[in-house]
Amino acid sequence: MLIHIIGLLGVVFFVFIDYLVKWLAKYNISLVSFIFTFTMLAILVLSLEVQQKIMGRGDMELQDIIAGLWGFLVLFGFYLIYRLLTNLWVKSKRKHK
Repeated sequence: MLIHIIGLLGVVFFVFIDYLVKWLAKYNISLVSFIFTFTMLAILVLSLEVQQKIMGRGDMELQDIIAGLWGFLVLFGFYLIYRLLTNLWVKSKRKHK
């Protein structure tokens, strides 16, 4: 019974996410990449915390998960600023030619 529920949830999630990604891709494919990367990092950080709990090498804490994801968001913000400044510089160079 559980297999059928998980299978149904998987198909419902797929249909929803498929429409969402297609809609987001119309605006900017980097937005889709960001969401995918954030999701993968969330899974990675959560699995690391679970592994710590199972192996007894540390405590499983929500603060660790939040700190790791917050670090990604901050560094991604710097990346966006760098990209914005680079794009503005390239556009200004093209105008002067």
